[in-house]
Amino acid sequence: MIEAELVRVLLVEDDEDDFIITRDLFSEMAGRRFRLDWARTVTEGLETMALNRHDVCLVDYQLGAQNGIELLRAALEAGCQAPIILLTGAGEHEVDLQAMQAGAADYLVKTHLQANTLERSIRYALQRKRAAAAAAFEQARLAAFGAEIGLALTRRDSLKAIMDRCSEAMVKYLSAALARIETFNPEVGAFEPLSVAGPLAQTGPPVESPPSLRLELAALKEGKPVVIKQLLQDPRLADQDWVKRRGLVSYAAYPLLLEEKLVASCPCSRSNH
Repeated sequence: MIEAELVRVLLVEDDEDDFIITRDLFSEMAGRRFRLDWARTVTEGLETMALNRHDVCLVDYQLGAQNGIELLRAALEAGCQAPIILLTGAGEHEVDLQAMQAGAADYLVKTHLQANTLERSIRYALQRKRAAAAAAFEQARLAAFGAEIGLALTRRDSLKAIMDRCSEAMVKYLSAALARIETFNPEVGAFEPLSVAGPLAQTGPPVESPPSLRLELAALKEGKPVVIKQLLQDPRLADQDWVKRRGLVSYAAYPLLLEEKLVASCPCSRSNH
């Protein structure tokens, strides 16, 4: 049995009784491991939150002369990366909107707090953080891909060398096991390889060359990309055994048009390795 990942939680709370209540709620949670740390003052809470040693922070709204929203804003300005969940008391119905506007991941009313609602709020906050981080990474990766393609296209070099750089960028930034750039020959109505890159580009004898895919030219000529999420069993693939041996799982091809005419295609395949 795989042990659950430890989730480190910081509670900023100036009332010891409320800390004990929260600690007891964590003891009721099953299936997930938590370590609860307690900061008793705003100063201690801010200093600890800025260290980014916790996965989630729980902040009470009533903290003496200051309130939790002020601490939330200060912590975010200090570089706190953990999701912050605000704990409010009964009758503070306007606090929820202020909390979300200030950047809180969630807000919970302490008088209605139960172990399952607290665990669910923490779990959702962590999921949203991971999703946001993944989206930011993808955005940065695609921006870097576009920049490298732009740099390759502005170089003074042969067409083959420029296309080779573009194919290599597809492998690097799109995690492709095989990337190709093919020019369209209208006389024969087929694509001819111009550039190829990737781990599978040079493997095996000629009989191990990538199998052809029967693609609809009409759709490509309209600028419509082709996306095959599962290559195996797809009727358009000529050699299923080759794909299985190489561990390829998906395929995508983007047509290149010049003056509304199909001139090339950029197909790439991803493996399960």
